[in-house]
This record gives sequence, C-alpha cells and structure tokens, in this order.
Amino acid sequence: MEQFKNLIDPKLLKRFAEGIKRFEEISNDGFVKLASYGWYIDADISLGYITGLMEKAINENQEYLDDYFSEYYRTSMEEKMGIISRKHENRSKIIEEAVYCHQNGKYYASSTLFLSQADGICSGLLFKNRKNKEALKQYIAQKKGANFFSILMIAIENTNTIDSFYSKTNLDDSKLNRHGVMHGLDMDFGREINSFKAFSLLVFVSDFIDRL
Repeated sequence: MEQFKNLIDPKLLKRFAEGIKRFEEISNDGFVKLASYGWYIDADISLGYITGLMEKAINENQEYLDDYFSEYYRTSMEEKMGIISRKHENRSKIIEEAVYCHQNGKYYASSTLFLSQADGICSGLLFKNRKNKEALKQYIAQKKGANFFSILMIAIENTNTIDSFYSKTNLDDSKLNRHGVMHGLDMDFGREINSFKAFSLLVFVSDFIDRL
C-alpha cells in the first residue's frame, strides 16, 4: 500500500481528501436542501460536482440548480431511460411511455408516471408524511447495512417538498408535490421542469435504492 501511495502526487491526494471532507461536512444539509428544490442526484454525477450542487442549494441558488439539472436530464434522459428499463423490465413500458410523453410536451402525464414508478421501486413507501416516514427508513435500513450510498438516503428519509402535505399557498408552479399531483389537487404542475424533477427522483431511487 505504501508503494502505491508513493506513485500518487501528494497534492492530488490532499485535494481528494479535502473533497471527501467537504462532502461529508455538508452532505446532511446539502442533500435535504437539494430535495427542497425538487432535485436528486444520480450515480453519474461526480463527487466533486455533487458537492458543488449541494453548496449551490445551501446558498439558495435555485436558478443555477434548475438550469443545471434541466440541461443535464434533457441530454441524458433517453440513455437513463434505457438503463432503468433494463434494470426494471417489468416497468419498462411505463417508463418508456413516460419519456415519450415528456419528449412530446405532455408533462402532466410524464410527471405523474415518473412519480408513480419511483414510488413503486420503493415498494410504495417513498411518499410518506412525517408521521409515517419510519416505514421508509426501516425499509432502507433493511437493505443498506453499512453501504456508502446510505448517506444519500437522507434526501428521501426526511419529509420535503415532494412529499409534504399539499397546500397551494405554500407551493409555486415550479415545486412538485406528489400529494397534489396524485390526488388531483394541483392542476398547474404540467411543466417541463416539474417533469425533469420527477425524472430525477426516479433515477435517484433506481440508481441508489437498488445498490443498498
């Protein structure tokens, strides 16, 4: 091991260690803040970039987050659809139809389908209010053990914008709320950005819940 360390630039090792430290310092607050804006990271975003996105969320730079994630998923949606469809073959037709709806501007349909499939991957436990979040936490705990990805689960283990009780007075049109969508209370959510947010949640649970 010592021989291996000697082959690596000490400055590179130092930057890497600093990056890990910064990630750990802000991860608890950072992932919750990202989720408060409706965004969830996936397995293809690098650790350094994740840290940067969390810092943007902590600093309340919503415009940057909306622009970044919208462009990110605009260019990668089809590729990620293929990955999720192969991983969850029993859901593939639904997911492919949801992406088709998104690409054709049918954002009410795509948002609803993305949300339902994200919940399905979590055995119907994803969207719980504060009182019932314990069921989701127990489900995750049974799967995760000491897995590194468990640190990411704080994004869904806490009640946030997506699964809070729906109140139109507390939500603007760019905030996606599952209760409002699935119970027909919100009739203004059919926007591209909300469909992207729902898709980001689907990719998150597909990438990380199954790795626990």
